[in-house]
Amino acid sequence: DNATKTIVFLIRVIMKEWIKVFSAVFIGAVVANFITVSANDNSSTEEDEWKIEWYLNLTITWIAKPPYVARPTNGSIDSGAQGLIRDTLLRYMTFDCGILHGIEYQVEDRQVNSEYEMIALLRQNKVHIAAPIFEPKGDRHYSEFPFFKVVDYPGTDYITTEEGNNKISYVLDAVLKSWPLLAVTLVLTAISGVVMWALDTYWNSEEFPRSFIKGSWDGFWWSFISMTTVGYGDKSPKSLPARIFSIVWILVGLIVMAIFTANVTSALTALSLETEPSSFANMKVAVIGNGTEYQHALQEEAEPIVHNSIEDAVKDVQSQKVDGLFIDNYANTFYHSREKLKTLLTVKKLELQRDVGVLFSKDRKYLADCLNYQRSTILRSAQTITATYKSTKSNPAKQFSLFDDSSSFVKILLYILLGVLAGMLCIGVIWDLLIRKKSGKQQNSMIEWQAENKGMALTERESILNDFEVAKRLLKQMQDHFTTLESKVSKIRDNQTLMATCFKLLLALFIGLVAFKFRVTSARSSSSKPDDNDGNEKENLTIAWIYKPPYIKGPDNSSLDNKAHGIVRDAMLRYIQEDCSGVFHKHYEILTLEADSESGMIQLLKQNKVHIAVPIFEQQNSEKYSEFIFFKLVDYPGTEYVTLADDENDALDVVFDSVLKSWPLLAVTMIFTAIAGIIMWALDTYWNGEEFPRSFIRGSWDGFWWSFISMTTVGYGDKAPKSAMARIFSVVWILFGLIAMAIFMANVTTALTALSLQLEPTSLRGVQVGVIGNGTEYQHALKEDAHPEIYNNIDDAVDALKSKEVKGMLLDRYTASYYQKRDKLKTLLAVKKLDLQRDVGVLFNENKRELAECLQNYHRSAIWRSMQTLTSFYEVPSLT
Repeated sequence: DNATKTIVFLIRVIMKEWIKVFSAVFIGAVVANFITVSANDNSSTEEDEWKIEWYLNLTITWIAKPPYVARPTNGSIDSGAQGLIRDTLLRYMTFDCGILHGIEYQVEDRQVNSEYEMIALLRQNKVHIAAPIFEPKGDRHYSEFPFFKVVDYPGTDYITTEEGNNKISYVLDAVLKSWPLLAVTLVLTAISGVVMWALDTYWNSEEFPRSFIKGSWDGFWWSFISMTTVGYGDKSPKSLPARIFSIVWILVGLIVMAIFTANVTSALTALSLETEPSSFANMKVAVIGNGTEYQHALQEEAEPIVHNSIEDAVKDVQSQKVDGLFIDNYANTFYHSREKLKTLLTVKKLELQRDVGVLFSKDRKYLADCLNYQRSTILRSAQTITATYKSTKSNPAKQFSLFDDSSSFVKILLYILLGVLAGMLCIGVIWDLLIRKKSGKQQNSMIEWQAENKGMALTERESILNDFEVAKRLLKQMQDHFTTLESKVSKIRDNQTLMATCFKLLLALFIGLVAFKFRVTSARSSSSKPDDNDGNEKENLTIAWIYKPPYIKGPDNSSLDNKAHGIVRDAMLRYIQEDCSGVFHKHYEILTLEADSESGMIQLLKQNKVHIAVPIFEQQNSEKYSEFIFFKLVDYPGTEYVTLADDENDALDVVFDSVLKSWPLLAVTMIFTAIAGIIMWALDTYWNGEEFPRSFIRGSWDGFWWSFISMTTVGYGDKAPKSAMARIFSVVWILFGLIAMAIFMANVTTALTALSLQLEPTSLRGVQVGVIGNGTEYQHALKEDAHPEIYNNIDDAVDALKSKEVKGMLLDRYTASYYQKRDKLKTLLAVKKLDLQRDVGVLFNENKRELAECLQNYHRSAIWRSMQTLTSFYEVPSLT
């Protein structure tokens, strides 16, 4: 019974527990099923909401306003709008703010023609962003939309052609404005003539007759030629009171002439040092579109003429349909870098308070708010980029010739004067041969005159030959003495060279031992490090490079590896190997391959043997390497013209060059002198046949002689006009000569003034210059019309410069600083910086487009900042 009870009890317990277990399993299954269904429902809802937020359109409307927003070029990575706005904002909008809001933006762009159209699209909610927008500070035009500032407006530049600043009219205007001085001077001259007649007629009635009319006229003649310091000598005071008055009058004349010359010199100097207009009132100025520059022109009371493109505006400026062009300062630099404004000159910068940025639609206000958290970083990026747009070219003191040989006006004037002179000579010769039959006596006198001149020429020839023989003997003695000194100096140099070589060998051996020990230690420590790139796909990245310090240079004793070094590697390597490689889950194994030239690197790229070529000096907006992807690192800094520091002839060369550039003025003056001589002969030969003979050939020659010594105010007195008409013409001619001489002296003085402010060669045309390789400096030398000589390295180029094989050397500005810091150029002096518009960067093969896009879209501003920091160590110091 007990056993039976026990069995029954166990069965009941088991059944009770089974029911509980079954109930628990059933309830659990129901709950699990409910949870699963709920979870599925929730997950599908969340997934639908995620899809809506993850893919969101972001439409940007824009107008072409480089460099803020520009059309894509052949070198662009994609077909979207390019420029400052994209480079500073795109990464933060699509990446940082996108992650913050859990959104991936599908960026679309829409180009329009004006700011008005952009605002209309914003108001119609057809777009989300409008760029660029130029808002006044404080009182905004479009306060209905959120505005995000990117950069301050840099100001407006006024640019025009150099021909627009008409030098000749400017100086002639200064001369004409001196008419009160000339008028007062002529009145004083007449008064002085009457006074001289009164003081000297009693003691010198032959030269100052008692007749008032004739005597005062002779007094005026004396007064004029004395004031102008011509002094023919045909009239001179005899009495003591007259001579005392003569001293006073000559001093007055010197002062008057000094004031007149200073007036013209001041006009030319002002033209040389400052060419900017003081006001734009009623001036016609070209503007592109009816935007900020249009408003600025109205504010300056100018008359703006709207153009649709920079090419149309420049064409109107060159044809002088408008006085100049108003353009944004950054746009000016942008177009200059693309050589669209190479024939124009920036003469004035105008300030205007504006903020440059973008407008957001109301339904994208949260995106503007997000960017505000990144404001300091964005503004810093904008400063980095705009630093490359800031023009370093100012309007320096410049040396120019008033009568520029490239001026069409000067050429036409020369042709006209030569034609007039040729016509007068033909008429005179015909008149001399056909109308004026020479008598035998006249022929004999002509023969005697020619024989006399011939004898003088023969005597002068013998004297020159004797002097030449003496000079040859002296030169031979100097050459023998120089050869002796050279042999002595050579022995001294050989001893010094041997000691220096030994010292260098010992130093190199010591450095080599230290470097070897350091490399062994580094190799051991490196081998013990764990591989941090496990899990990432390894991929080779082959870089072709050429030796171009400081951009790229070979490894040296201080290098940690045997790969190429330089500022390009320092700026880019971290972003390639860490940031971008992490995004692609790759580990790049960097391999380097040295090429002998830029063309060699391009060939390797085309053969797909390398992925990157560096450094590349690309002409801005060029299609030269359009089949590859170009990533800009820095603007080309310009080319330094380097020459010997102790070359004493440089200053003399510059001065001599400035004088030679005045040849058109001298040519015009000499032609005028010849014409004036013929006129004087025609006016005075009848009354003064002794000084101006009737024969045209001899008489016109004597007239030319008189004309020249009168114009230059030398006035020997051997030729002086006698007739009233000849004297009146003489007054006019002497005044013309004074003006011509004043302009010539002012021109040379201005050139020397500019030279004292800026001692540098005005041109490299025809100059023999050394360059390293046939790269950018070689092309720049050709552009400057110089004669480049190619050398393989800096040492060969410096040796050629020291041995006078070349006059100077052209070097990249950063390269010049690099070699200067290493004492390679310690005996040389950088005397001139030449601007050349180039971009320095790297080329990516098409199969590395994703890497180029990563650097371009997300790390450009950081890389540019690094380049600015690195290149700041290679700035050539200012030289005085």
